[in-house]
This record gives sequence, structure tokens and C-alpha cells, in this order.
Amino acid sequence: SLVGHLLSAVNGTSIARGASWLGDALGAQVLPKGMSIIEDPLRPRISGSRPFDAEGLPTRKRMIVQDGILMGWTLDLATGRWERLYDRADGLPLLAPNDLVCDELGGFWFSDHGLPSSTSAERQGQGICYGRLDGSGVGRVWRLESPNGVGLSPDGRTLYAAETFTGRLWAATVEGPGQLGRRWIVSELGQNGKRLLDSLKVEAGGAVVVAGVLTGGLVRVEPASGAWAATRMPDPV
Repeated sequence: SLVGHLLSAVNGTSIARGASWLGDALGAQVLPKGMSIIEDPLRPRISGSRPFDAEGLPTRKRMIVQDGILMGWTLDLATGRWERLYDRADGLPLLAPNDLVCDELGGFWFSDHGLPSSTSAERQGQGICYGRLDGSGVGRVWRLESPNGVGLSPDGRTLYAAETFTGRLWAATVEGPGQLGRRWIVSELGQNGKRLLDSLKVEAGGAVVVAGVLTGGLVRVEPASGAWAATRMPDPV
């Protein structure tokens, strides 16, 4: 079948040997628009479902093809590898890239926090970047002050970013891959410097959860109103 041939072509062994016709197709259209292939090994009481794979690694639901776009290959420990995609963006070195979130098109947003010892020129590189998984390019798309944390809304239409030292949680509309529109402050969480922000996650329902430093704990923010509530944790950092 067509699907069977495609799944064989995205197998890591074929990719590693250079024997796959999809070896250079990551992020490309391989099926008609509107067609997706999802691997979900966690469905209850379904043949083939399992919490761990043959190598003992935890399984997860993943998108192989989304809306016709190839999102990834099927790799194992033998065929997978670490590869440096980027160490610079727009001619400036990446100093402290941290949080990363992938979009539905196979690109990814990440924050570059910078370093306390950064020069004024290097601090110009602090902000939100967008890159592509095939290594074809990366660029800084949003200049922010010491950003540390980035996430997408469940529908992928809003990008959230946290600034460590200002304590601000920002949002921006996503207009396309690496393209942002309107930008605004969702909430001021810094409490006059008493709380620093470090990383964030977005819940399935749309609320944004930010980790706090110094005060410790987690802060849950409702994006529509900016209202927030803090939960203390034992570790202050």
C-alpha cells in the first residue's frame, strides 16, 4: 500500500543507509493536503499499544505526516544521532538557548536568554528565534530582555514568552512560520523583582504555567484575563 511504502521509507535504517526516497524530504509535502499519519502507541486495549518500545524507551504519540507534510523519521538508538543544526542566528552567536517548542509544520521556536557577562552587542541577540528541523535556516524574530521560556497555544496561533528579570509574560499572534504579528503583555508576574521567571508550559486548556525563581513554585496564568495564581513548591529555585 501507499502508506506501507511511505512508512518503510521513513525507517531509520533506510535513512541512515541513504536508501530512502524520503531522505531529503523532512518538512516537505509527501501526501495530499489534509492527510495525516499518527503513531499512537498509548491507546488502551489496542493491539500494538505499549508504554515502552523494544529498546526500553518510553513511547509517546507522535505525528509522522501532518496535513501532508513529513514531520519526522522513525529512528532508534542505532540509526539516530546528535547533530548541531545551529550555533548562530542572524550573524550573532547563540549564547544561552533554552526552551524550545515545535510547530505543526516542523519548525521550532526557542528563546535565547543571553549571559550576564554578555557585551552590549551580544545582548542584541537576546530574544525569540525560529529555526527549521532540516537546518535550512534560523533567525531572531522577536527582541526581548532575557527571555527564558517559550510555548504555543493549543491551536498554534499564539506564542507565549517569559522574561526572567522583568517578570513579564508576553504573547504574540503567529502569522506563519517564523512570523509574528500583534504583541502584548499578558501579565506582570515579577512582584518588583521578588520573582524571576524560568521556563513555561502551556496546558491543553490554554492556561500558561510559568516557573518562578527566588519565590519558588509555579504560576498559572489565564491568557484571556491575565489573572494568575501561584502555587508554592518545596524548592525555591
